[in-house]
Amino acid sequence: MHSQRGFTLLELLLVIALIGIGSSVVIYSMGPNSTQQASEQKVRFLAEQLRFARDQAVLNQQPLGLNLTDNGYRFYDYRNQRWQLLQGHFQPVHGPLQLSLQIDGKAIDLTPPKPTKRIAEGDGTGMLKSEVKHPPMPPMQLFFNGDGIWPDFQLSVVIQGVRWMIAVDDRQQLVVERGLAS
Repeated sequence: MHSQRGFTLLELLLVIALIGIGSSVVIYSMGPNSTQQASEQKVRFLAEQLRFARDQAVLNQQPLGLNLTDNGYRFYDYRNQRWQLLQGHFQPVHGPLQLSLQIDGKAIDLTPPKPTKRIAEGDGTGMLKSEVKHPPMPPMQLFFNGDGIWPDFQLSVVIQGVRWMIAVDDRQQLVVERGLAS
Protein backbone atom coordinates (compact mmCIF):
# COMPACT_ATOMS: atom_id res chain seq x y z
CA MET A 1 0.00 0.00 0.00
CA HIS A 2 1.11 3.42 -0.86
CA SER A 3 0.61 6.16 1.67
CA GLN A 4 0.17 9.57 0.16
CA ARG A 5 1.25 12.63 1.99
CA GLY A 6 -0.31 16.05 1.45
CA PHE A 7 -3.62 17.84 1.68
CA THR A 8 -6.76 17.41 -0.29
CA LEU A 9 -8.21 20.26 -2.31
CA LEU A 10 -11.11 20.56 0.15
CA GLU A 11 -8.72 20.97 3.10
CA LEU A 12 -6.76 23.69 1.27
CA LEU A 13 -9.92 25.61 0.37
CA LEU A 14 -11.15 25.40 3.96
CA VAL A 15 -7.86 26.83 5.32
CA ILE A 16 -7.87 29.66 2.75
CA ALA A 17 -11.48 30.52 3.63
CA LEU A 18 -10.69 30.62 7.36
CA ILE A 19 -7.68 32.88 6.77
CA GLY A 20 -9.84 35.20 4.66
CA ILE A 21 -12.57 35.40 7.28
CA GLY A 22 -10.04 35.98 10.06
CA SER A 23 -8.27 38.77 8.21
CA SER A 24 -11.61 40.43 7.37
CA VAL A 25 -12.54 40.49 11.05
CA VAL A 26 -9.17 42.01 12.00
CA ILE A 27 -9.34 44.68 9.28
CA TYR A 28 -12.93 45.58 10.17
CA SER A 29 -12.16 45.91 13.89
CA MET A 30 -9.05 48.04 13.31
CA GLY A 31 -10.39 50.70 10.95
CA PRO A 32 -13.32 53.07 11.22
CA ASN A 33 -16.49 51.83 9.64
CA SER A 34 -18.21 53.56 6.78
CA THR A 35 -20.83 55.07 9.10
CA GLN A 36 -18.15 56.81 11.16
CA GLN A 37 -16.43 58.00 8.01
CA ALA A 38 -19.70 59.39 6.68
CA SER A 39 -20.30 61.22 9.97
CA GLU A 40 -16.84 62.74 9.92
CA GLN A 41 -17.30 63.70 6.29
CA LYS A 42 -20.53 65.59 7.11
CA VAL A 43 -18.86 67.55 9.91
CA ARG A 44 -15.80 68.39 7.84
CA PHE A 45 -18.08 69.45 4.97
CA LEU A 46 -19.88 71.87 7.31
CA ALA A 47 -16.51 73.26 8.46
CA GLU A 48 -15.44 73.76 4.84
CA GLN A 49 -18.73 75.51 4.08
CA LEU A 50 -18.13 77.84 7.03
CA ARG A 51 -14.65 78.67 5.72
CA PHE A 52 -16.01 79.19 2.21
CA ALA A 53 -18.81 81.46 3.49
CA ARG A 54 -16.33 83.63 5.38
CA ASP A 55 -14.07 83.83 2.30
CA GLN A 56 -17.01 84.70 0.03
CA ALA A 57 -18.12 87.46 2.39
CA VAL A 58 -14.60 88.92 2.30
CA LEU A 59 -14.20 88.61 -1.48
CA ASN A 60 -17.63 90.02 -2.33
CA GLN A 61 -17.82 92.45 0.61
CA GLN A 62 -21.34 91.16 1.12
CA PRO A 63 -22.68 89.75 4.40
CA LEU A 64 -23.47 86.05 4.63
CA GLY A 65 -25.45 84.40 7.40
CA LEU A 66 -25.92 80.91 8.73
CA ASN A 67 -29.31 79.81 9.98
CA LEU A 68 -29.10 76.80 12.29
CA THR A 69 -31.88 74.63 13.57
CA ASP A 70 -31.49 71.76 16.00
CA ASN A 71 -31.18 69.33 13.04
CA GLY A 72 -29.92 71.28 10.03
CA TYR A 73 -28.54 74.47 8.57
CA ARG A 74 -28.87 76.92 5.66
CA PHE A 75 -26.68 79.71 4.33
CA TYR A 76 -28.09 83.08 3.26
CA ASP A 77 -26.66 86.20 1.70
CA TYR A 78 -27.91 89.74 2.12
CA ARG A 79 -29.02 91.13 -1.25
CA ASN A 80 -31.56 93.76 -2.18
CA GLN A 81 -32.03 94.64 1.48
CA ARG A 82 -33.13 91.15 2.55
CA TRP A 83 -31.72 87.72 3.37
CA GLN A 84 -31.94 85.25 0.49
CA LEU A 85 -31.25 81.53 0.56
CA LEU A 86 -27.95 80.67 -1.11
CA GLN A 87 -27.89 78.00 -3.78
CA GLY A 88 -25.10 76.05 -5.46
CA HIS A 89 -22.29 75.16 -3.06
CA PHE A 90 -24.45 76.10 -0.07
CA GLN A 91 -27.27 73.56 -0.28
CA PRO A 92 -29.47 73.35 2.86
CA VAL A 93 -28.71 70.34 5.06
CA HIS A 94 -31.23 68.59 7.32
CA GLY A 95 -30.74 65.68 9.76
CA PRO A 96 -29.84 63.19 10.95
CA LEU A 97 -27.71 65.47 13.08
CA GLN A 98 -28.14 67.46 16.25
CA LEU A 99 -26.71 70.96 16.48
CA SER A 100 -26.10 73.28 19.37
CA LEU A 101 -24.35 76.64 19.31
CA GLN A 102 -22.56 78.87 21.77
CA ILE A 103 -21.49 82.41 20.92
CA ASP A 104 -19.25 84.23 23.39
CA GLY A 105 -19.89 81.36 25.82
CA LYS A 106 -23.69 81.76 25.75
CA ALA A 107 -26.02 79.04 24.45
CA ILE A 108 -28.12 80.11 21.47
CA ASP A 109 -31.68 78.84 21.03
CA LEU A 110 -31.93 77.03 17.68
CA THR A 111 -35.68 76.42 17.80
CA PRO A 112 -37.13 77.60 14.47
CA PRO A 113 -40.06 80.01 14.53
CA LYS A 114 -43.40 78.28 13.99
CA PRO A 115 -46.09 79.47 11.59
CA THR A 116 -49.16 80.95 13.19
CA LYS A 117 -52.64 80.07 12.01
CA ARG A 118 -55.37 82.62 11.72
CA ILE A 119 -58.89 82.59 10.31
CA ALA A 120 -59.91 85.35 7.96
CA GLU A 121 -63.16 87.21 8.56
CA GLY A 122 -64.62 86.22 5.22
CA ASP A 123 -63.95 86.35 1.53
CA GLY A 124 -67.04 88.27 0.37
CA THR A 125 -68.99 85.13 -0.49
CA GLY A 126 -70.16 84.47 3.02
CA MET A 127 -67.62 81.65 3.39
CA LEU A 128 -64.99 81.68 6.08
CA LYS A 129 -61.56 80.62 4.99
CA SER A 130 -58.55 79.52 6.90
CA GLU A 131 -55.13 80.75 5.94
CA VAL A 132 -51.68 80.12 7.30
CA LYS A 133 -49.44 83.03 8.03
CA HIS A 134 -45.89 82.12 7.11
CA PRO A 135 -43.21 82.38 9.79
CA PRO A 136 -40.91 85.36 9.81
CA MET A 137 -37.52 85.09 8.18
CA PRO A 138 -35.40 82.58 10.14
CA PRO A 139 -32.80 84.19 12.35
CA MET A 140 -29.15 84.16 11.35
CA GLN A 141 -27.12 82.84 14.27
CA LEU A 142 -23.70 83.31 12.65
CA PHE A 143 -22.72 86.27 10.48
CA PHE A 144 -19.81 86.70 8.12
CA ASN A 145 -19.58 90.43 7.48
CA GLY A 146 -16.60 90.69 5.15
CA ASP A 147 -13.85 91.60 7.60
CA GLY A 148 -12.53 88.01 7.70
CA ILE A 149 -12.73 87.77 11.49
CA TRP A 150 -14.47 84.70 12.86
CA PRO A 151 -17.13 85.22 15.51
CA ASP A 152 -16.26 83.57 18.83
CA PHE A 153 -18.39 80.45 18.52
CA GLN A 154 -18.51 76.75 19.33
CA LEU A 155 -20.77 74.60 17.19
CA SER A 156 -21.51 71.15 18.55
CA VAL A 157 -22.59 68.54 16.01
CA VAL A 158 -23.83 65.10 17.11
CA ILE A 159 -24.16 62.45 14.42
CA GLN A 160 -25.00 58.86 15.33
CA GLY A 161 -24.00 59.35 18.95
CA VAL A 162 -20.62 60.93 18.21
CA ARG A 163 -20.08 64.55 19.23
CA TRP A 164 -17.96 66.86 17.09
CA MET A 165 -16.93 70.40 17.91
CA ILE A 166 -16.30 73.13 15.34
CA ALA A 167 -14.77 76.19 16.93
CA VAL A 168 -12.32 79.04 16.39
CA ASP A 169 -8.99 78.91 18.18
CA ASP A 170 -6.89 81.82 19.49
CA ARG A 171 -5.17 82.23 16.08
CA GLN A 172 -8.53 82.69 14.28
CA GLN A 173 -8.28 79.20 12.76
CA LEU A 174 -11.34 76.98 12.42
CA VAL A 175 -10.79 73.72 14.31
CA VAL A 176 -12.74 70.46 14.07
CA GLU A 177 -12.40 68.02 16.96
CA ARG A 178 -14.06 64.73 17.73
CA GLY A 179 -15.42 64.56 21.25
CA LEU A 180 -16.79 61.89 23.49
CA ALA A 181 -19.90 59.95 22.59
CA SER A 182 -23.01 61.63 23.84
